Amino acid sequence: MSFRRIKACMMVAAVSNFFGVSLFAADAPAPMAPAAPAPAASAPAHVGGGCAADCGGGYVTVKSIEYVKEMVPVTRTTYKKVWKDETYTVNKTEYVKENRTRQVTVMKPITETVYETRTVTKKVPVKKTVTVMESRWETQQVTEMQSRKVRKTYYTQECVERGPSLRDRLKAHCDPCYTPCTTTELKCRKHHCWETVCEPVTKCKKVKVCVPVCKEICTYECVTECIKVPVCKTRCVPECKTECYTVCVPKCVPVTCTRKVAVCVPCTETVMECRLVAKCVEKQVACAPACNTCCEPSCCEVSTCCAKAGLRDRVRGLFAKRHRGECCDTGCEAPSCCH
Repeated sequence: MSFRRIKACMMVAAVSNFFGVSLFAADAPAPMAPAAPAPAASAPAHVGGGCAADCGGGYVTVKSIEYVKEMVPVTRTTYKKVWKDETYTVNKTEYVKENRTRQVTVMKPITETVYETRTVTKKVPVKKTVTVMESRWETQQVTEMQSRKVRKTYYTQECVERGPSLRDRLKAHCDPCYTPCTTTELKCRKHHCWETVCEPVTKCKKVKVCVPVCKEICTYECVTECIKVPVCKTRCVPECKTECYTVCVPKCVPVTCTRKVAVCVPCTETVMECRLVAKCVEKQVACAPACNTCCEPSCCEVSTCCAKAGLRDRVRGLFAKRHRGECCDTGCEAPSCCH
């Protein structure tokens, strides 16, 4: 079922593509055919399908139009830039000084002497007996633990490997393969070490001792009293007065200025320009050989020299008619004078 659907989709796509190409080909504008040269007066008229009847390989005089370059005087109008003086008026802002008067309230300071009651602290001398702890130095015997280093000696026994004897060395010198036997010896070694020992030591030292002592001293005590003190106070009193001040007032003043302005002025001038001029020229053209007689019937009829056209050739002929507006393309693959 799915394979049939795929075949139907492919057929629809092919048909739509064919009709789309045909429409686009029909809508395309036909190319302009080149202008054919005018036939010569001596050339005979064409007969049937357009083949020359009496053309035998000679030359024919043909008139054609050619474009030749010539210098032609042309009058044109151009614009030139001209500078001229222009006068304009500008409003300039200037500041003018102006004196004005205003009423100002000023706070005026006034100084006054006023008596105020204040609490004052005074120092009064007083004699007192005071017990004071005094420090004195005394010599006392003190026992202290003092550390010192003591050198100790002890002995240890060690097994020491002895070297070869003189006899073994002589024998090894004479016989390279001889290996002397190793012997050990017990030796007693002496070792020294230092140890720290703490011992009690009695010494005489000066010691600082605090002893209470009674003394009579003179000190000051603080006494509070209330007294009247003259104080100078300043208070501000508002006062109105007239003040003169200067103000800068802006004023607009018209000023005349001059500036340079560029103006475009029309100017007529004559120049020589290169133009293409059409001229009729006569040329000698070689005549083409005679065509095959199979195309002598009507141009729109199928040639008798071609075989039966297939579907592809007929579609090709349809597209050729739409593009060029011709009817002579019969769809034959074989070359002939009609194609």
